[in-house]
Amino acid sequence: MVPDKSDCPGRFWTPATIFGARLMEQLQTKAGLTFEVLEG
Repeated sequence: MVPDKSDCPGRFWTPATIFGARLMEQLQTKAGLTFEVLEG
């Protein structure tokens, strides 16, 4: 997965900020992780 820095301002990025939804999709399909939104 290659980051697309063109739409991310600034000079320092974390995986979550640079990959966004693509990171979550890859973690779900490749690593079998699941995500759940908790109300609180």
